[in-house]
Amino acid sequence: MNDVTPMEKYQANGSLKLLSVFCLLAGLFSIPLAIFLWSWGPEMGTDNLLAIEDPAHRAGMMSAHKERWGLFVGLWAPTFLILSHILHHRCHSNVRYVQNLPI
Repeated sequence: MNDVTPMEKYQANGSLKLLSVFCLLAGLFSIPLAIFLWSWGPEMGTDNLLAIEDPAHRAGMMSAHKERWGLFVGLWAPTFLILSHILHHRCHSNVRYVQNLPI
C-alpha cells in the first residue's frame, strides 16, 4: 500500500512550498529585470556590432540587441509564475504517493 510516513510527506510538501515561493519571487523579479534590459540593455557581446561603421545601422542593431535580451528575460516571468502556481497546487492537493516510480 502506501508506506510514506507523515513526516516524509511533510518534508516533501515543505520543499515544494519553498520551490513554489522561489519560482514566484523569480517570476516577479524577472519583470522589472526585463524592463531594465530592454531600456538599458547590456552592451556585452556586441563586439561585432561595434565593427559596423555606419552609426545609424550600428544604433539600430544595438537597439535590436537590447530588445532581444528584454524579450528573452521577459519570457521567464510567465514560466516561473506558472511553475509556482502548479507547485503550490500540487503541494496543497491530496496526492497519493506511489513508490518505485520509474524516473
